[in-house]
Amino acid sequence: MKKTIRGRDLVFAAVFLQVLYSFLPIIREFPFAIKLIFRAGPVVLMFLAALIRRSFWKKYLLLNVFAVFMALVRSMVYANGIVESIPTNIAESIMYWSCVIEGVYALSYFDANDARKLFRTALILIGISSISSIIGTILFPRAIRSTVSFLVEEFAYYKYNIGAYSYVYAIVFMLIPLFYLFKMPEERKNIADKRLLAVIIFEVAVNIILSQFMAAIIVALLSVVALLKTKSIRRLAIVLVSIVFAIYLFTEPVGLLLARIAEFAGNRGYHDLHERFNGLSRLLIVGNAYGDIGARISLYRISISHFLQNPLLGLIGVNGFRRATFYKTVKMLDIGIPSMVNSVGQHSDIVDLLGGGGIICFIPFILVIRYYWKSFRAYIKSSTLLRFSFIGLLQYLLYGVVDHSFSCVDVALVVFVLVPLLSKLGDGVSEVKPAE
Repeated sequence: MKKTIRGRDLVFAAVFLQVLYSFLPIIREFPFAIKLIFRAGPVVLMFLAALIRRSFWKKYLLLNVFAVFMALVRSMVYANGIVESIPTNIAESIMYWSCVIEGVYALSYFDANDARKLFRTALILIGISSISSIIGTILFPRAIRSTVSFLVEEFAYYKYNIGAYSYVYAIVFMLIPLFYLFKMPEERKNIADKRLLAVIIFEVAVNIILSQFMAAIIVALLSVVALLKTKSIRRLAIVLVSIVFAIYLFTEPVGLLLARIAEFAGNRGYHDLHERFNGLSRLLIVGNAYGDIGARISLYRISISHFLQNPLLGLIGVNGFRRATFYKTVKMLDIGIPSMVNSVGQHSDIVDLLGGGGIICFIPFILVIRYYWKSFRAYIKSSTLLRFSFIGLLQYLLYGVVDHSFSCVDVALVVFVLVPLLSKLGDGVSEVKPAE
């Protein structure tokens, strides 16, 4: 029994450090030595936990091999200068994908009290940081938007506890746990009052809008679908397909609605949202887009062109095992979208993975996601949690299609650890595995 307790405590400490780092932006302003504890500490703790719990050792090693593999692929197919150095890529990839084994370990050995402690901590930090981020964004309107600029090396506003790109997307994915807890009284017990949850949800929504991240808004809207009362994944899938089909049938009315939203955003000073909604409106009505939306479509087409040229290995099959040549994004768009462009599109991790490494590199990713979902699915006891968790998985895949999902460790924490821990709350919770 001692081994189980020690291993569980190590994993709990790893997750706790990640929760602090993800939802308290000011930590990123701390001295490097302290930040290293929050960044590298969880990796070290998971290594020690895997040594203690030998049944997880093989899975731990396989996931770390996969993490290194993903880092090397990204380093080769993304132009030098768009991503970090290869050692940095490997370190960040290990931190990201170790969240999967953390989640599987937590499902096996955490109990309801462990889950409640983590969710209480996360909610307190989100409540505090969302308020400071809202105030900070009002005082410094371009603060959060500046984090998406290639010219910004350091985010100057962490000292005010203003959340940047990673914080915004982390709270986007926290909407699923927040909505679930708000809806389920038994699971909410001993975590937070319903009124407090409503306030936090409101703060999160305001943060997402103020960030003007179009992808964040779209991914957040998908959370609302989880609130629909459907009793099976099949019915939920039918609802989602029906929504997409309705948009396809009524493209012009939807485009006009987006144009109205763009006008509304522009009149209130949200110029980035104005430009993006206008781009989407034009795409639906005219069939082509300008500005950021048009640029992203062009980038997607670059990766797709590499995939079509060599479906098995993508750009690696064309270019060999050499690092892609650096092109500035603007220059890349200026020269068009020929298949000889020596880099993937650089704005969709899933599409770029297909374009950069083809089916051969895409299959391991699918297998890891399948492993995560299969492990989580075994602990889901209610149709409500199944519905919410399925939408959470769709959110993650959508995020991977439209943005850089594989480099945001904060999102991995929420998707692969916190969302699965919802299964530990309320009645009918699976028992913690006994010591082996």
